[in-house]
Amino acid sequence: MSPLKNEVRNLFRQNDQVFDFLSKEALDGLAIREIGGDERFWANEIFWGRLGYKPKSIKANIVFWRNCLHPEDQDLEQRTFRLHADNPEKHNYNLVLRFYHREGGLVWMQVNGHLIQEENGLMKRMLLSFKEMSALKNQEDFLNRSSEMARIGYYDWNIRTKELEWSAVTKEIHGVPPDFKPDFRQALKFYKEGRSQQKITELIDRAQHFGEPYDEVLQIVDTNGKDVWVRVIGIPEIQEGRALRLYGMFQDIDISIRTQNAIRSERELYRQVLQGANVGAWDWDIDSDQMTLNRKAAEMLGYDLEVMRREGQVYWFDLIHPDEKSWVMQELMEYSVGKLHDFQIECRLRKSNGRYRWLQISGKLFQPDLHFERPRIVGIWTDIHHEKERLLSYSTFIQEAPLAIAMFDRNMRYVNCSHKWLIDYKLEGQDIIGRSHYDVFPEISEEWKQLHLRCLAGETLNREEDLFRRMDGHAQWIRWEIRPWYESKKQVGGIIMYTEDISDRKEAESKLRKSQKSFEQNFTNSAIGMAIIGPKGEWLQVNDKICQMLGYSPDELKVKTFQEITHPDVLEKDLLLLEKLNQGEIDNYQIEKRYYCKDGSILSALLGATVLRDEQGEVDHYISQIIACKE
Repeated sequence: MSPLKNEVRNLFRQNDQVFDFLSKEALDGLAIREIGGDERFWANEIFWGRLGYKPKSIKANIVFWRNCLHPEDQDLEQRTFRLHADNPEKHNYNLVLRFYHREGGLVWMQVNGHLIQEENGLMKRMLLSFKEMSALKNQEDFLNRSSEMARIGYYDWNIRTKELEWSAVTKEIHGVPPDFKPDFRQALKFYKEGRSQQKITELIDRAQHFGEPYDEVLQIVDTNGKDVWVRVIGIPEIQEGRALRLYGMFQDIDISIRTQNAIRSERELYRQVLQGANVGAWDWDIDSDQMTLNRKAAEMLGYDLEVMRREGQVYWFDLIHPDEKSWVMQELMEYSVGKLHDFQIECRLRKSNGRYRWLQISGKLFQPDLHFERPRIVGIWTDIHHEKERLLSYSTFIQEAPLAIAMFDRNMRYVNCSHKWLIDYKLEGQDIIGRSHYDVFPEISEEWKQLHLRCLAGETLNREEDLFRRMDGHAQWIRWEIRPWYESKKQVGGIIMYTEDISDRKEAESKLRKSQKSFEQNFTNSAIGMAIIGPKGEWLQVNDKICQMLGYSPDELKVKTFQEITHPDVLEKDLLLLEKLNQGEIDNYQIEKRYYCKDGSILSALLGATVLRDEQGEVDHYISQIIACKE
């Protein structure tokens, strides 16, 4: 066994700070390294397993560990290690490092270090903990790419130190180079003189003094002199009544704002319906079968409206994706004859480049009146491509998740669910997509329906254990969480529900309680002496029989160790067998012993000892059975 591994065990037993550090930090690996000297190094199997190695198959020293690091991270790790070793109070050892996996690819890990102080005050070793965060880094990269595409940046202003940080996208929106270092006063001067500059100054002042967040559309003037419309969100961080930090989002919405303004200036086909919205519009005269699109509708699909008009009548029906055309046309026809109360669908339309784009299309039926001579449907469509693609990616994730997850719309109809959901709820082979959750499970209580309504209003709810009665009378224990998912930043699209069947766990807990109760009864009423001994030999629990045999009360025994009342002639042999038991060389042992009784007499007895270990394989306690020998 590695000497460093033994040191870790000793530190774990002797140092509460080490225990706290390991409990909080060491989820995906643990290591210890020396400072100076030979720089001895040891890491546990969990860490090497994360990299695809078995410790016995490699020379797991500090050189091999460093070679597993990405070259770009090796110097960073060394600098941070030296700084932390020299002055741990000033410099933390907290890094995100990339390690090469044995089979290729990178494993991202958060690495935390904790220096161990010797009795002489010197720092000679450092504990390292590892948390794998590959999935989180991949998600972070995805979000960063999404933010760049949406032109969304961020800013972070430390009010106390006056330090201001801009993200790369924020710098790009301002037209400054990547190495530009902004300061607060300089940042304010970018806002256009007049309303925008006055408004941002007022918003920041109220955020500082009253803790008020803000969300405002303003204009800046970039370094090229161009006016740019931006959306600015600010969130103050308050501590003890004072704002210490102001951070938020900075989004380029210039194209969107200018497009909205342009459309408002155009003549709209029917103002009472369109009301100047920045959307594509269509008008279908049902009797004459004439279709009209506005310029925005054409542009959203990449067409030139004048070219479309010259080439003849254009129907957006002809652009519907083949997989959706049948049901879309059916709903439109049923709406046109009054069979449906409204018309709002989501489908894909073909763009001029042949690709398809997701749009939300809605329409309103107008019967002949003073405004219209013939019945017509006037409608709009909105680009929901990015939201829909994101939703579909969610659906793919949910479908392939190893957990029981289901996604519902606002009417609690199934949008998607994982295969585990179908298995757990015995729905395999059934097509539940589009069906109401309450039709699939008619036994759902009113309490659950109220929870769903609260979630649809924006709440995230969970419960660690809950009893669910199935229609067939079967009782099922589940752990669950429900949270809203959003179609836009403020519009709830439905609910995502996660459940875990914990019936087996609850049954095991019940059996364990019964087993513990049975053990306690047997322990207390046993005709032989029984005791539970701690790892250091202390008496943790004793029954009446052993107290009678030795002449001690339970409280008197619990302040002693078994070594104190063991005759020295057999103590060495007893401890040798105990060490073999600790090392796993034997499962139990029996030995004839002599004990010192309270009155000074000596008791000859047969001892049987068994070890019980914790989840980490360390000794938790021993069970001792003592039978007095007849003289």
